Amino acid sequence: MGLLTIKYPMVNKKLFNALALFAVVTGTAQLAIGYLPDYPLAMVGYYAVGLIISNYLN
Repeated sequence: MGLLTIKYPMVNKKLFNALALFAVVTGTAQLAIGYLPDYPLAMVGYYAVGLIISNYLN
């Protein structure tokens, strides 16, 4: 996910979207139950969703 995020405009969009969805859903659920080691996963997922929305608006 990290490497795809760095090279975002030139990546497989379906794979990136699937990994972003996984990171957001899993990271948020883990944070909701208080499992703090998944904090970076959630943050990368939120950042990835921001990239997707930014790309969509442009």
